[in-house]
Amino acid sequence: MPQVAPYGEVDTDTLVEIAALAQRVIGQAQAIQLKAIAELRRRRGDDRETADEIALALAISKHQADHQVGLAEQLTTRYPRLLASLERGDVDVNKAARVIETGLPLSDEHADQLDAAMQHSLAGRDASAIQRSARYRVNRLDPGGAAQRFRRRRKNRKVELSFCDDGMADLCANLPAEAACVTCHQPALRE
Repeated sequence: MPQVAPYGEVDTDTLVEIAALAQRVIGQAQAIQLKAIAELRRRRGDDRETADEIALALAISKHQADHQVGLAEQLTTRYPRLLASLERGDVDVNKAARVIETGLPLSDEHADQLDAAMQHSLAGRDASAIQRSARYRVNRLDPGGAAQRFRRRRKNRKVELSFCDDGMADLCANLPAEAACVTCHQPALRE
């Protein structure tokens, strides 16, 4: 006899509420995990050893573990308000990582200002919106650094062409925004 799903009798509005509550709990659990990783890193004094141990314990790749250790370190040292948002479940680790990764080039002072500026811009927003908001604030906090990052990225621009099956090809371009916009509006590309 097939078993009835546990939510079979629950109305759809309640199912949405359950999903939202579960998302908050996930963020809270991720905060616990990252704080434990940060404390382990503090006690071990070595990123590599900590990442190796975390990779083994969580059954994740060393690359993922390195990322976790880096996030834990950033959250607990440079982004206390963002950590508090994670602890409340206002964000999950993916959303928190968008702020942290965007703020990596900032000084500690500017990172604290980014943390303060973002604290009321997190709840109820998706990861892409959070990242756009963080990027805007990073550029406002450090305009000289933004210009320098732009010049560095512009030097690394590239176009890659990969041939596919059936006479098709993939075209991947890392271009300045104005060049990408002009390229996308060429008549030959729209046919």
